[in-house]
Amino acid sequence: MIPSGETTSGGGTTNGFGAGTIYVTDCNPYIVSTTVVNNTNGIGAAIAFGNAANAHVQNCILYGNVATNYGNQLAIGLPNSDPFFDWNDIEGGLAGIQGGGSGANYTTANYSATNIMVPPQFQNQSTGVGNGYNPANYSWQLIFGSPCVNSGSTTGVINLLPALDLAGNPRINGAIDIGAYEYTIPVPAQVLVNNVTLGNGNYSCYNATQTITVAGNGTAFEVHAGGSGEMIAGERITSLPGSRALFGGNLHGYIAPTGPWCNAPAVPSVVTVSDPTPLKIEKSTFTLYPNPTTGRFVVEFSGDNPPNQGFVEIFDMKGKQIATQPIRGDRRHEFSISEKPVGLYLLRIITGDRTETIKIIKD
Repeated sequence: MIPSGETTSGGGTTNGFGAGTIYVTDCNPYIVSTTVVNNTNGIGAAIAFGNAANAHVQNCILYGNVATNYGNQLAIGLPNSDPFFDWNDIEGGLAGIQGGGSGANYTTANYSATNIMVPPQFQNQSTGVGNGYNPANYSWQLIFGSPCVNSGSTTGVINLLPALDLAGNPRINGAIDIGAYEYTIPVPAQVLVNNVTLGNGNYSCYNATQTITVAGNGTAFEVHAGGSGEMIAGERITSLPGSRALFGGNLHGYIAPTGPWCNAPAVPSVVTVSDPTPLKIEKSTFTLYPNPTTGRFVVEFSGDNPPNQGFVEIFDMKGKQIATQPIRGDRRHEFSISEKPVGLYLLRIITGDRTETIKIIKD
């Protein structure tokens, strides 16, 4: 097995006929959650398969590599090699597999429809290939909105995955990402929470590596009956006048110097009871209908400017993520849980540093 969470970039050969950044021959390894980018080589600049190499490649990014002879990303040298590819991001896709063992000699059914072939969108990638670029000077972590986020699968490889990715973050955060890194929502150092009302069915989570300050200076933060809020701070949570949870509202706040933060599923467990006087509930940033639903439903954003970046995630009541979809500026998003059992589900929307959750009833 190639170590899960390995990244290679910027490599190259001097004679122009080297074989692959990863060379597989006479064995059947698993190559899992690995990023191979911007290398140059003679054949199969990302991976070259030699004799009897029936490898299994899963959750990997193979992109931007350049071969001087053939197989920019992948080369199958001999007909008796028949590797498998599942849930990868491979530039050029199936058409990019070259070499004497490709084409009619390669069982193309082993190249799954789960693979994608779109730019991975790294935080800071080199502008060229080869050993003229020091990979340590660049960041190969994924950016917000990358197609590789939540696009991998743990099927068949769950026991091969480490607990942490290459950057020391949890290896699985929702659905596993493609590549050596898990995308992690940046956590601000300080957060101010004010002029927010969480009504029935709404849940919001706020996090900061240092301090969270709630209400004060004439502002308010209120949790109404049926609403839920969670606050996670690395050092301190300060609740000022104007902050309260009404009867039936749930508010959970705690100190966690190293997280986990709001991008991990959480269920509020501490109830704070305050003045039960009913107040006007402010509208959420979106509506969901129909709810209850028989399976299909719509999330529609309010206001003139719907968010152009974010995620919609759906969880069952055990905290298992069952669906995810990026937000890219559309006002209306359609979903279906028709194949799921009758019961309660949570839909969570993450936009910037704001997280909102609403319960879905499927009947």
